[in-house]
Amino acid sequence: MINTRRKPDVPIIELKPVESMGPLVLPSIDDDYANEHRPSFLSRHLMFIVMVVLPIMAGAVYYGFIASSLYAAETTYVVRSIQSGGESPIALFSGGQSVARSEDDTHAVNNYLQSRAALEKVEPLVRKILGGTGVDVFHRFPSLFGSNSSEALFSRYRDLINVSMDGTGITTLEVRAYDPRSATELAEQLLKLGESIVNQMNERAIADTIRQAKRDVEESETAFQKAQAALVEFRNRELIVDPKAQSSAVFEIISQLMNRVSQEEAALAQTVALSPKNPQIPALKARIKALRAQIDEQRGLIVGGENSLVSKLSEFEQVTLRRELASRKLASAIGSLERARQEARRQQFYLETIVRPVLPDQARYPRRILEFMLVIGASLLFYWIARKSSIVIAEHKR
Repeated sequence: MINTRRKPDVPIIELKPVESMGPLVLPSIDDDYANEHRPSFLSRHLMFIVMVVLPIMAGAVYYGFIASSLYAAETTYVVRSIQSGGESPIALFSGGQSVARSEDDTHAVNNYLQSRAALEKVEPLVRKILGGTGVDVFHRFPSLFGSNSSEALFSRYRDLINVSMDGTGITTLEVRAYDPRSATELAEQLLKLGESIVNQMNERAIADTIRQAKRDVEESETAFQKAQAALVEFRNRELIVDPKAQSSAVFEIISQLMNRVSQEEAALAQTVALSPKNPQIPALKARIKALRAQIDEQRGLIVGGENSLVSKLSEFEQVTLRRELASRKLASAIGSLERARQEARRQQFYLETIVRPVLPDQARYPRRILEFMLVIGASLLFYWIARKSSIVIAEHKR
């Protein structure tokens, strides 16, 4: 059986190239609307204007018309000390003295010149410099933008001076001011302050040295007086000036007595030999016995007991030894005092000025071109960093 049912109609899709359909027409946008929502030039370049153009313009105005000129006066000095020079040629020609640098004292002087104590000495001149008619509004003191406190003044004072020391111990002091004469005057005053502080330290060192030496002399004198008093007390108590000398005298007496005994014994022996019944023999024996008794008595004075010279001599030697030691210590202390005085005169240190401040004839600060170029470079650098940062942030938000 033949199926005569018709198949449903299937739509036929015909593909044609775009070119055959004519030009592609997009929906048009209203020109007024586009112009209204387009970013302005100011908004599109606001970052560049704020971070580059305005700082450069401000720098040009400040360095070109506002910034006051600063004059710099320089002085160089070194703190030296006169010390014992040994056998060096300089020491031989200068009486055993040589000149040496004193870096510790140089640091002390440099720190003093940068301290508030130095500012108190030169404050009238510093206020005159900072309040002069030639000072711009940003650097005048008291400033419209700051306080009139002592701390602010000290900060401004530190801006006016620069102290630097090289490896040889020579210090350069640079003083800045808004007119040449003030710079030179302030440098001269600070130099005098440095000399005065060196003199004060010198006097203090000398006084300390002499004071210690005098204290040693006083202590030695006290010890010597005590030893001398002990010796006097011993002599008064024992009624002996010098037991050693007295012992020598006793030994001399004993020696003489023994010589006489020898002579008498010789005479007795001769008499007995020639005439045994001589009536002088008993008298000779009596004299010999008396001489021997005197010898025993003199020996008893030396080694007889508590009151003998031997016992007294021991105590006497101890007392005299203490007196001798105290005397030597006193002599040494007096010598040390004299040497301390000589050493104090020999080791005085002083401030030697190498270059005195001269009147500057040209302003040194600010370095207008260099500092203006730094403003330009810093502005461009900050702008570049901000621009790159904004691009990175925008990409992360997408």
